[in-house]
Amino acid sequence: MESEKVKMFKKNLEKALDISKDELRRRKNDMPGESTVEQLEEVIIPELEKLLKMDYNNLPPVEDRYLISLAYALKVWEWSMKNASTLYLLIVELHEDYKKL
Repeated sequence: MESEKVKMFKKNLEKALDISKDELRRRKNDMPGESTVEQLEEVIIPELEKLLKMDYNNLPPVEDRYLISLAYALKVWEWSMKNASTLYLLIVELHEDYKKL
């Protein structure tokens, strides 16, 4: 049986996945935004899908629990922290919650 933390984490993963897919649709229709098609298709969406399907009874050690998407958003893609998007804020929350599972 899943703990409340895992249930909430999965719920937020699903929310982030929905937002990511909506962002991808928007970018493909030439609507501006912080994320790019490449970022969404190659990093963010696959990572969220992988986390959603993982075995929560066999988690990696805490020091190995992190979201690659957050590292890329901060260090490589240089997403704005001052005018943070909903997707960015949710990725930050997921990153922090993943360590607490």
